[in-house]
Amino acid sequence: MRVSPPKVFGEAVAAGKPPAGSAGAQDAYRQTGFVLGAEVDLVVSGLALEGQVADASSGAKFRTQVTASALGLWSRSWLSRLQALHALQWGNYTAAMPLVRAAADSCVLLALLCFLFVSVFQDTHIMYDLVQFLKSGNMDVR
Repeated sequence: MRVSPPKVFGEAVAAGKPPAGSAGAQDAYRQTGFVLGAEVDLVVSGLALEGQVADASSGAKFRTQVTASALGLWSRSWLSRLQALHALQWGNYTAAMPLVRAAADSCVLLALLCFLFVSVFQDTHIMYDLVQFLKSGNMDVR
């Protein structure tokens, strides 16, 4: 089965200076630079490293359904974390918290996916049954 190449975001940059009309955002941007400048750079470096790893693992020989699903969850988490950082830098703290929560949820799903494929579902018959169950939409657990 052909798997399309995933969209991978390799470049992570800190938020740019906010527009001149947003006084609160400019002050928050300035204060974030003073107080959390090194931490912001560290987060951006980590996101850039993750992007490079994901870019290296999205080549044709790694293009499987498992890799595509893992990279899909990873990209959601990556983008949520980058947007949360930008919201924090511009002083939009109420928007940062749901983004952090979304990133954490995606990370948990990614960890669960990795655990399921590596540890539990090594038998292809069990994998087929799981896929059929998920496709059926019957999520009643008895």
